[in-house]
Amino acid sequence: MNKLDEKSTFWKITRLWWIFLAFLFLIHWMSLIVAGLEARRKKWILFGVLYAIPVFLFMIFNKQVGELAENIIMSLFFFSWFAAIIHSFAIRKEYLYLLANKGGKTHSEFKKKAVQRESRTKKVSSDHQSIYDAMLKEQLAIRKRYDEIDPLHQPNFIDIIIMVDHFIEQAEELIKKESEIDKIIAGLNIKQVENRITELNDKISKATEVELQKEYEQTKASYEKQRQIHKDFSDKKNVIGLRLESNLMNLKEIKYDLIKIDYVVDETKPHFLFEKADEISKEMDSYLESMKDTYNELNA
Repeated sequence: MNKLDEKSTFWKITRLWWIFLAFLFLIHWMSLIVAGLEARRKKWILFGVLYAIPVFLFMIFNKQVGELAENIIMSLFFFSWFAAIIHSFAIRKEYLYLLANKGGKTHSEFKKKAVQRESRTKKVSSDHQSIYDAMLKEQLAIRKRYDEIDPLHQPNFIDIIIMVDHFIEQAEELIKKESEIDKIIAGLNIKQVENRITELNDKISKATEVELQKEYEQTKASYEKQRQIHKDFSDKKNVIGLRLESNLMNLKEIKYDLIKIDYVVDETKPHFLFEKADEISKEMDSYLESMKDTYNELNA
């Protein structure tokens, strides 16, 4: 789950104190460097250094060069100041997301985390592990593509990255649920249940006393309930496989759409991508909730 949703407005405002630096004379460039250091974003640090160059040129060569050069330096100085302010506001949402989720990760660091996640799920028995592994690879490809996007335009795509990360976590939960379902199915021993129902049907047909027949019927009802539970959970296991397979295809589609987009050159977000990721995430949330209800009914 995206941990940013759990944070209060006060937490978010206090973590954005560095934006104030962007408005200060001569040190506006520090806003990007502070944000980059705290969120572990090298690109932001590099932009901070880039915005600092006109400042140092202004401080070193002011009044020591010709009028034309002085005008150029002053123009660069004020441009870098304005750019730092715009850039600081543009990255604030991504910064908060990275901070809430324990800092930004480089592609190699994120890949390492994905390998750990893959190893963790492999300890849980699942018939659909290969689909989940493929989903992790697609998530890595989407992350890699995101890192290739111009940093100035990355904020337009951060909601998509948040959603993709979220339903990978949901997929991991589904894998764990599947393992629990396998234990329930194995514990029911459906062959033995079916044999017992057949045996009870035979005894019911031969019973001459009403009371004895009633006892057989009650016992049979108990076994039929177990048979229905087995069927319900077998169906849920199949649904998990279908949902994981469908979401793998959706991840591939999101990846290809990101590849086709060079950059978002205006302030309009790529809504068709965000809505697609959001829809997948909500569907999986709903299904996980329905599974919890099933477990509660089983334990009742």
